[in-house]
Amino acid sequence: MKKASVFRIAFILLWLHSSTIFAEWTRVKTGCGNYLCGMQGGFTMNDVYLFAGMNDGVYRSPDEGSTWTAANSGLPEGSNTNGWMNKGITAFASGGANLFVGCLDLGVFRSIDNGDNWSKINTGLGNLTVYGLYVKEPYLFSATYNGIYRSSDLDTWAPINNGLTSRWAYNFAAIGSRLFVATDGGGVFRSDDDGDTWSRANKGITDIPYCFAVSDLNLFCASLGGGVFRSNDSGDNWSPVNNGLTSLWIWGMAATDQAVFVGTGDGGVFLTTDDGESWTNVGLTKDEVRQICIKGSNLFAGAAKGSIFMRPLTEMIPETSISILTNELSADYRLQQNYPNPFNPSTTIEFTCPQQSYVSLEIFDLLGRKVTTLVDEECAPGHHTEVWSSVDETGQLAPAGIYIARFAAGDVQKSIKLTLIK
Repeated sequence: MKKASVFRIAFILLWLHSSTIFAEWTRVKTGCGNYLCGMQGGFTMNDVYLFAGMNDGVYRSPDEGSTWTAANSGLPEGSNTNGWMNKGITAFASGGANLFVGCLDLGVFRSIDNGDNWSKINTGLGNLTVYGLYVKEPYLFSATYNGIYRSSDLDTWAPINNGLTSRWAYNFAAIGSRLFVATDGGGVFRSDDDGDTWSRANKGITDIPYCFAVSDLNLFCASLGGGVFRSNDSGDNWSPVNNGLTSLWIWGMAATDQAVFVGTGDGGVFLTTDDGESWTNVGLTKDEVRQICIKGSNLFAGAAKGSIFMRPLTEMIPETSISILTNELSADYRLQQNYPNPFNPSTTIEFTCPQQSYVSLEIFDLLGRKVTTLVDEECAPGHHTEVWSSVDETGQLAPAGIYIARFAAGDVQKSIKLTLIK
């Protein structure tokens, strides 16, 4: 290896370390300083806005968090029955042109115009204390204080609790067609038939599971007091992965295929880039971080007392520097895993060519049908980046699901899996 390359790699590694230590979070929304406006319901997003669900209502930003406006027309006014929240947004989800919020003690509301107007959709919803919402087409799922409900028409609900030993449900996740739910008192359950039946998938989890994240082939479960647990066999077995975490009360998780972030009750935000084997604090140590999400190239964190913070991913997992390092050492064709993954609505795919080559990069569904073509041309040697905005060849948005990105150059063919969520 050339001496210059050695110095360059050393500089990159030093830069990665120093950027984590010295970089700052930016406060992009100021809170009221108490829990009345705090983050509870989390984030969701679509092609136009980033949305935040707070105790005092829904806020949206069209510019990556730089400006925020309230979007609450049709949402109930006044405190809920507990008397300490205003609108009490406790859950958030999006799918296609639909937005959904759960309000504590008030059920589920839907918007089809980016939050300009909201309407109640509670017919058949047997419990109005909603903790989690999840879109897994063609269904919308609701986790409540007394069971799980499913809607196929986005208007009426039916209970789906067969096999559950605990009805107090928090949050959902999915890997392929398998659906997971975290419950208080029963642990983690999973379903292979969209919730018709549930079976316990809790071996190794020692505390109350709260939320999930999917990174590459790993499923992570955050708990309220026991830290983070990891499963690499779709929930059959779980192992604690807490090395470096100074707080084991985990409120929120977000992931790419390269990294997982957690927001904690009293330790700030932590990052792992080795599948949970070790965690590094990346700031906000004085804040109770309730929810986090990744949008574009930024990580957002919502605090318990209303502030929202933003930090570029490249300060913590700088993809450009990693790509430089890869190119320095690579003499073959490479197709990198897309990021973020899962994603909504856009994801980045990177590939490397060691020489001038004719390159094809196409997206297929799991039935082998071509969805779109991203690259079909001669490419110069070096690193290349393409973005898929989940649009097919007809200009329509592709449905949620797993897709295959297929790369071909010369005699080389490579593929990766992409997970589009809504």
